[in-house]
Amino acid sequence: MKRKAIRKRLDLLLVERGIAKSLKEALAMVLAGEVQVDGKRTDKVGTSIAADARLLISRSTPEDVFAWTSALLQGGSQTVSYSTAPRVSTPLM
Repeated sequence: MKRKAIRKRLDLLLVERGIAKSLKEALAMVLAGEVQVDGKRTDKVGTSIAADARLLISRSTPEDVFAWTSALLQGGSQTVSYSTAPRVSTPLM
């Protein structure tokens, strides 16, 4: 007989693993699209996932945000080339 895998809410799992300091921070990370579960981006905090799921956290570095903001301020109507690819990725088990 197979045992059911233990499932937990994504926001609670982020806090339990120490990735987020609070449920509020976990919510912000998920809504910002910074969290991938087993290679798929998820934007729902209450998603029930396997407790042993592989999480990948991707965040833009402050340098990316600064460069993008600077370019907008210098010439707001000009086209700004900005890579949406995350520069910092941390796989977490």
